[in-house]
Amino acid sequence: MIFSGLNVLILFSTFPLDLTKECQNVYFCDSKNMSVDSKLPILHFAIPIHNEESQLNEKLDEFLKYYQTLLGKIINQDSKVIMAENGSTDNTFNLLLEYSKDFDFVKILHDDYAGKGKAIKLAWQNSTADLLGFSDLDFAVPSKFIPIFIAQMKENDLLIASRNLPDSNVSRSIYRGFLSKINVFLTQNILNIPFSDFNCGFKFIKNAAWKSLELDVVDTGFFFDTEILFYAKKANLIIREIPVEWREGEYSTVNTFKTSYQFIINLIKLKRSA
Repeated sequence: MIFSGLNVLILFSTFPLDLTKECQNVYFCDSKNMSVDSKLPILHFAIPIHNEESQLNEKLDEFLKYYQTLLGKIINQDSKVIMAENGSTDNTFNLLLEYSKDFDFVKILHDDYAGKGKAIKLAWQNSTADLLGFSDLDFAVPSKFIPIFIAQMKENDLLIASRNLPDSNVSRSIYRGFLSKINVFLTQNILNIPFSDFNCGFKFIKNAAWKSLELDVVDTGFFFDTEILFYAKKANLIIREIPVEWREGEYSTVNTFKTSYQFIINLIKLKRSA
């Protein structure tokens, strides 16, 4: 679906991939007769973390083991998972250091000041990777979507996971679903951008595209997701939304009421500054 009158291309579709087929990854294959190109892209995948001592569990272990299987097959061996911890007052940072001992592709960063956007920007700062991505620590979007997203990066600058497309498969509380619909409605109308989901914590962007936006995207908190979409649309980047599976986590440190209130304030400020 293409919205006329906008300077941004937004495509909605599903992308079934048979990962067992040779050269399935359209981003890295030149022809049907070639194997996956030896020059696989380097991916720096960020995970923002704050006071998550109790959440460093089997979900993170499963994610890292899965990511490890992608190295040399879908992504370059030099790819990293960058766990950016900031502002934690518990034992999160020390526990994260253990993961870097077990997985050599894991990099741990620390900053004294908390904020999702700040953590992601720290992880992507001075990156020389081809592709950048991030996920929230709850892994509400399953890891299996990483190859699906990577396979679409040749023709797109920014990929957004969406919980609100017809083919999305979502499980969440009525309350959070209601808040999400309000946020989407307000954002679409205040900023005049037609995306179906702004805050889903799973996005990929080409590094070159990010560098063109980096100075404009200044929010250090949860509004980071919306800012990056706003400025990407303003810069005429090619943006695609992908329907995903999404499962609400049982545990969250986010105050949804306070976050929603601040979200509205940030929308108004961004509209006035644009």
